[in-house]
Amino acid sequence: MSSLDTPPPAARGNKGPRLDETNYEQLERIGRALHGDRWHAKLANDLGESERDARRWRAGQGQPSDEILRQARWYLREYIKILQRIVEE
Repeated sequence: MSSLDTPPPAARGNKGPRLDETNYEQLERIGRALHGDRWHAKLANDLGESERDARRWRAGQGQPSDEILRQARWYLREYIKILQRIVEE
């Protein structure tokens, strides 16, 4: 999957994420959008989390918390704002 690929449409066809998507899968979509295929360490650093935890999640050992996912969404929104300002210059 390329970092620019969009997620598959939801079962209800509204083009949103799957309703059964795990926190890790959501974090992966955010991470790939921000940093490409080698997103784990970079996103963990962005969020102040350990790379070790990110590797554990990738291996299926636990899940990122709802709070980490909230922080990742906030970080992505802030990054989008920066890109929008650059494009509008």
